[in-house]
Amino acid sequence: MPVAPFQIKGRVERDDSGFRFHSITTRLGEYRAEVDGTLGELPNLIGTELEIHASGPGTGLIKELAGVSGLPDRPFKLDGEFTGTPEHFSTQDFSLIFGPSDIEGSLTVDITGKPDVRARLTSNHLDLSRLRERLEARDEDAEAAAGAEPSPPVKKTQLIPDEPLDLAWLEKADADVAIRVANLVLPAKNFKDLKVDLHLEDGRLEIERLTAVGQDQGRMNGHLVLEPVADGYRLDAGMSMRQIRLDIPGSEVARMEQPPIDIDINLVARGATPHELASSSNGSLQVVISKGVMGDGVLNLVTADILLTLLKAFNPFAKEDVATELQCGVMLATFENGLATLEPIALQSDKMTMLGKGKIDFGTEKLDLEWVTKPRKGIGLSASMITNPYIKLGGTLAEPAVELKPLEAVASTSAAVATLGISLVAKGMYDRVTAEKKVCKEALEKIGRQSGDSSKKSKKKQR
Repeated sequence: MPVAPFQIKGRVERDDSGFRFHSITTRLGEYRAEVDGTLGELPNLIGTELEIHASGPGTGLIKELAGVSGLPDRPFKLDGEFTGTPEHFSTQDFSLIFGPSDIEGSLTVDITGKPDVRARLTSNHLDLSRLRERLEARDEDAEAAAGAEPSPPVKKTQLIPDEPLDLAWLEKADADVAIRVANLVLPAKNFKDLKVDLHLEDGRLEIERLTAVGQDQGRMNGHLVLEPVADGYRLDAGMSMRQIRLDIPGSEVARMEQPPIDIDINLVARGATPHELASSSNGSLQVVISKGVMGDGVLNLVTADILLTLLKAFNPFAKEDVATELQCGVMLATFENGLATLEPIALQSDKMTMLGKGKIDFGTEKLDLEWVTKPRKGIGLSASMITNPYIKLGGTLAEPAVELKPLEAVASTSAAVATLGISLVAKGMYDRVTAEKKVCKEALEKIGRQSGDSSKKSKKKQR
């Protein structure tokens, strides 16, 4: 025991049912604990009904007495009523303050058979910003203890794994959990008004509701169902994100000046492996980028050579520009049995306009995407200054290949491409970029949206 001033007072009564605590108060230094109620007979503790209040300046004493490691040393306060046994217990009016975080609500745990958890939890502030560091440190310690050397990188012929999913752990417990957090702090992001309703039964996981507000008032709303079926798993996922913005480290552009992005995902898939799920997917992915300023720091986020090549093809002056004034971006991917058709693809900045279309076959992982780029009028650039206005992305997801060609060479092949639903040769699509004011408008109409939809909805909500 640590050396510190202590005091114990109260009354303990022993009878056939166990121990009865009459306002037992214990103090050890700055630590304090109060217990009132009945502790059932060991080992089953049947009949336990305890009211507990505890607080302290840190968890050092708990780690020392209980032999617990890895627990952050922060001030804490615990209040609650606990009833039941170690195998079936519940707590009502539970409240915990741990450092800057707090959580309260009710919890029932039953492990007499298959573990079953029922919880209703709320929090004003929940700080999980250092969770990733602790998990990574634990993994490093485990690897060091095992003495395993990192495996050399293996060249993949297929990007999406085809090994069976190991989700048997979903069948080992049932749960019905509702979580409400006013302010959630994660390693990379802060969220407000987080709401999660989760159900788990016989291996079927359903996130009935997942909603949150980002730090720049971006909003997220989604659902997910993952359930075992005869040939693997069935996935049904939907996510809608509105007015989100990229978090670019070191960017000189204020976050609220960066282009807001809307993303809508609706996918249904079935399979026993990630590759089978991808190759059976049906649904859509829609991305709409509104007007804003993109700092040059976005290039630092892109480490893949092929993505840098594509970005430079769209904006040959990316390295010289401190920032790019993005006017709009629209992309729709429609999935049918694993074949993703990307149409339209439209992107426009203050200097350049890009149009394109293509397909991605997630069964074979083959890529077939084409774009044409052209400088906008009135900026002092001529089309001849853009040496490679035609971009083709082929190969596979694991080994993509970029092909850049002058427009004349493409036009001479008479290779047919299409944009915004109208079939054209590459030269025709290139000429169509000239109607630059209609690029985003026509793309938005193609996906069933009107220009300015997001901003109008956002203003209505603010009112």
